Amino acid sequence: MQISAALEQTAKMRTSLFNRALSGKLVEQRRSDEPANELLARIRLEREKRQQIPKNPKIQRKAKMKKLSSEDVLKAISKLQQDRFSFDELSALLQADYDPLKEIIFELLGAPKPTLRQVFDPKAKTMQIQRIKS
Repeated sequence: MQISAALEQTAKMRTSLFNRALSGKLVEQRRSDEPANELLARIRLEREKRQQIPKNPKIQRKAKMKKLSSEDVLKAISKLQQDRFSFDELSALLQADYDPLKEIIFELLGAPKPTLRQVFDPKAKTMQIQRIKS
C-alpha cells in the first residue's frame, strides 16, 4: 500500500515538475537568457542548415583479395624490372594481404630448386628478395 501511494505521489510530482519547467518557474530567469521562442527558432535554423549539408558517403570497403598462388607470385615477380625488390614492392604490385604473400614467399625461398633468395641491402638496411638466374 505504501509503495503504490509513493508511486502515485512520484507520478504527480513528476508531472508538476515538468509543468513548472515548461512554464519557466523552475529556476529564476536571468536577464541575459534569451526568450524560449528565440532559442527554439535558433535551434530550428541550425537543424535546417545541418539537413542541407550532404552526409558523408558510405565508406567503401576494400575489395576482397583474391587467393594467391605461387604461380601468381612468380608472374608478378617476372613483371618487376629489377632482380632485387622489397616485400612491400611485391605486395603493392599484387595488392595482396601480408600473411598469404609471406607464406608463398617462404615456400619459394625454401623450394628444392629455389628461384628466389633473401639478401641484405646495406644501403637501405633492409632484407630484399632477389631472383636467382638459372
